[in-house]
Amino acid sequence: MRIFILSVIAAALLSSCVKEKMITDNEGVNKWVYHTMKQEYLWSSSLDNYAPSSLSPDQYLETVRYRDNCFTALSHDYYGDRFSSISRKRAASRAVSSEDYAYDFGFSFYEYEASDGRDIAYGQVIYVVPGSPADRAGIRRGDNFNAVEVGAVKREMPLSRDELHRLMANHTVKLHMFYPEKRVVEVEKGLYLDNPVIFDSIYETAAGKTAYLVYNHFTSGQNDRFDDKLKDIFAQFKSEGARNLILDLRYNRGGELGTTVLLGSLIARESDLGKPFVYLERNVHRGKSYHDYDIKRFHSAAALGGEYNLNVDRLYIITLSSSASASEMVLHCLKPYFGEDLGHVGQKTYGKNVGSVVITNPRYEWEISLITLRAYDCNGVSGYEKGIPVDPASRSSYETGEESYLYDKGSATWFSTIGDFGEIGVKNSERMLKAVITHIDRGVWPVRARSEDVVWDGVEEKTIFPDREGGLIEERRIVF
Repeated sequence: MRIFILSVIAAALLSSCVKEKMITDNEGVNKWVYHTMKQEYLWSSSLDNYAPSSLSPDQYLETVRYRDNCFTALSHDYYGDRFSSISRKRAASRAVSSEDYAYDFGFSFYEYEASDGRDIAYGQVIYVVPGSPADRAGIRRGDNFNAVEVGAVKREMPLSRDELHRLMANHTVKLHMFYPEKRVVEVEKGLYLDNPVIFDSIYETAAGKTAYLVYNHFTSGQNDRFDDKLKDIFAQFKSEGARNLILDLRYNRGGELGTTVLLGSLIARESDLGKPFVYLERNVHRGKSYHDYDIKRFHSAAALGGEYNLNVDRLYIITLSSSASASEMVLHCLKPYFGEDLGHVGQKTYGKNVGSVVITNPRYEWEISLITLRAYDCNGVSGYEKGIPVDPASRSSYETGEESYLYDKGSATWFSTIGDFGEIGVKNSERMLKAVITHIDRGVWPVRARSEDVVWDGVEEKTIFPDREGGLIEERRIVF
């Protein structure tokens, strides 16, 4: 008995020591990272033999990730690996029991960069998730704020991007709105169901009934709850006789491959069901024809269900530079099947034609988001590393921004950024939706409005905060 007890104690101590080593031993983690990349990485053939390294795992990954052009910044190395990453495993939120829920404010905003190129001049709300804390607090799309108050401290903008992010990381903030009306709104982080469908509706147009869907991330949900909801929406579209579809992906940064294929299948024409939707190149396919790549097909009519496939006549897809990954896949892979019946409206997309797998190992406290595939359409075409532009030669497409006013300043074109976006889904006020409805009704695109009276406000660029999605994810896998 005494020997048994000592053995148990020794095993427990050994386990504790091993566990501690597993967490802190960079060499052990880096060796796991390397061997995982050798097996899964799209560019595995570019890896040299493993060399022991005591660098932190994130620094180590930087030394081995694939670079196509080492003389440019990684963000501009379009044909290299811009996206693989490693991070410590995220602790589950105290209130979140599944990935269907988010625990934050529930809104995103544009950060408008001042002309000095460093500080953020102000924030402008671009969307609010229905049912979120921001929605309940009365924050609305188009609200502009130029000060953030936390506790007794009020910080006026312009602020550095880092400082603004630190302020927004607090549990409760007060936003000082200055447009369209002056007011102070207090919002507290909370738990809410993060449904990817922000808005859906059906409009009467000259070409018959037209369905409209604002879809913000590709997420199946626990037990496919969000996929099932998406199917129900399309069933409603079909039962009400919608023949055209406006798919709004302007804020969609990507998501799950399975849901991407589902959405494509719900939209596709009935005669194309079962055909190849996307070809996926992996490291085992290097040097081979795309015919040898893995294929994800549109769901068959029997597998999908006839009541869900909309069998669209005419499709419009709205994008901005924030539309990325799975959003781009939908646009790129539906285009060969729709041709000129697919109208691309908005701006060039972000540029991400690759997807990842999130890999974890219970022996370590790290997880890897590793690029494992590249997407090609049914004709074996990829090539949108720099984004998918709006084709100026296509009469069915229309390049426009989300800003309220457009004007010239010298040789460059500038946008006024303080103005009314219009409410999402209101076809006569929301700029981008209105442009599509005008084309459906009249067969022409609206003339771009110019105003000599608009004064340049000194703002040069904008980015979205927070970046809610992480791109195309094929699956989540635990590796033992």
